Amino acid sequence: MAIVVATTGTTLVAMARAMTDRPWARLLKAAAPVVLGLAALGCTDDGASGVDSLAPLVTAGAPPSTATAPLAPTTAPPAPGSTAPPAAAPPTTVAPPVDGAAVLSAAVAAMAPGYHYRSTVTVDGVVAVEADGDRVGDGTRLGVTRDGTSVQYVITPDGTWVMTDGGEWDQLDTPAATSDPIGALAAPMAVSVLSSSPEVIAMVVTVPNSALGLPGDGTADLNVTVTNGMVTAVAYRTAVDGRDAAVETALGPVTDPSAVVPPI
Repeated sequence: MAIVVATTGTTLVAMARAMTDRPWARLLKAAAPVVLGLAALGCTDDGASGVDSLAPLVTAGAPPSTATAPLAPTTAPPAPGSTAPPAAAPPTTVAPPVDGAAVLSAAVAAMAPGYHYRSTVTVDGVVAVEADGDRVGDGTRLGVTRDGTSVQYVITPDGTWVMTDGGEWDQLDTPAATSDPIGALAAPMAVSVLSSSPEVIAMVVTVPNSALGLPGDGTADLNVTVTNGMVTAVAYRTAVDGRDAAVETALGPVTDPSAVVPPI
């Protein structure tokens, strides 16, 4: 399964659908509420933005032993021709189960200061839309590209601004978009751990379609990877006008940690 962009509001998938139906120039306002919520969705922890990592959640291996002087045998050795009883098996250490919901919640919270994300939407195996941006605090700055043409976005609680290649910034006359790429992971309906190691935990996270901007009252399963306490990948598949679509997003340390402010 591909890596996803989860969003609250209009998603890149919706943009891909719009782009197949209308010229790029007319897509400007339709694509403006791009709320790249997931995909967007995790960071690898390199110490950026003061984000803390979770301690390893799974440990394995034999417990440490304490050296002592050998003890004299308390029983006589077996007589010639007899068979000694089998030695007892050493105790084994069983790793405790991973609480996927707790791990996910902590990872989402740790990413609140900021992170960078790169998302790609493919339709029938062909790249339709690409997005690359930073989420800093409650603001987002990103670029969305299709067919070599780009539109830049700045999204704050005060509004949404867009600029096409060679153009000027223009504020949209619509309410500010909700632009937290991992917002859909904040309130999952279910979390199932697929595999885990001290550094990497893979899980399936079930969210309502509405959290991804998808139609219908159903649910969607996202493949989520948490690495060193940060969401580093999210992925899902859906359909765009009956065609197979996959949204892939990778997350990492924020590129530009400066505050997101209106460009004009």
